[in-house]
Amino acid sequence: MAVVMDSGKLSERASVNATKCRIRDELARDEGTGFGRITRCFTIENYVPWDKLSSAITNVHPKAKFPAAPRRWANPLPDTAYGVKNAEQGWDRTSHNGIVGDEWPHGLDRDVRRLIVLIEAASADV
Repeated sequence: MAVVMDSGKLSERASVNATKCRIRDELARDEGTGFGRITRCFTIENYVPWDKLSSAITNVHPKAKFPAAPRRWANPLPDTAYGVKNAEQGWDRTSHNGIVGDEWPHGLDRDVRRLIVLIEAASADV
């Protein structure tokens, strides 16, 4: 089992809530069966290079306008941004999949490799 949780941190010095830490720590007891990952950024979308994320958003929301790349500790998909009202239209995160590749900043590449090993081990007997 792999559990990926957004940190929700608004700054580098902010704390991750205790429940997320407990889940991560419980899964770390037996790394052969899974692991937990708390993002080092505000949310998982912060890992996607801005040019790719903004392009994917534009494909789904053609009227979106982008002033600048968000900070690492900012939500790149806030409730209202880029001329798109989340409350009315909603961010279609599933339409944004497939935009990432081998570019994993902030240490995510290590955990992606761990996840691949976990999936391969679980699939070995299938």
